[in-house]
Amino acid sequence: MIGCTKTFWHEFSSYQKDRFTKERRVLASRWIFKSEKDPRHFEKMSLLWQFSTPYLYKDHVYFGLADGYFYKVRQKTGRLVWQIKLGESIQSDVIIHDDVAYFGDLEGKIYAVEVGQGTLLWTYNAGASFISQALVMENEIAFVLSNEALIFLDKRTGKFAGNYERRFEKTGIFGNAVPIYDNGKLY
Repeated sequence: MIGCTKTFWHEFSSYQKDRFTKERRVLASRWIFKSEKDPRHFEKMSLLWQFSTPYLYKDHVYFGLADGYFYKVRQKTGRLVWQIKLGESIQSDVIIHDDVAYFGDLEGKIYAVEVGQGTLLWTYNAGASFISQALVMENEIAFVLSNEALIFLDKRTGKFAGNYERRFEKTGIFGNAVPIYDNGKLY
């Protein structure tokens, strides 16, 4: 289940015209989107089954759910535009670049989906789950996997372009880390 809110709950103090004020706002739903896919799966998972962060792009919200579907809904109404069944639970955050959404699932598959019509462009089997957000660079896209590997794929074809594996006893890269790219350097 995913929803859109007008305001969110928060309580804060602010300094206005020589005095402190407290404000409190309450959650108000604009819309709630509920998937009707494979309800048996969700009964096992309780009510909370949205694990990834939705992505807002050109007046639409894009997200994957535990049902293995990837969705595009209208931002203002929550109406479904399209959906595509891809695999198992989609728990990575989505990133969209040049009208292509990149994300992964718990089976270790990484996907590229064209966001206009929801066409699957390519799939790559990484062999380890991917739960964070990808990093888009000039010609490649980088993914941190749950096995502490950083892999690079050609963003147009999905072909393997390289990897970095460095494991330390007390430190390392983990699956929810997001690398930073600046001036030709990866951090």
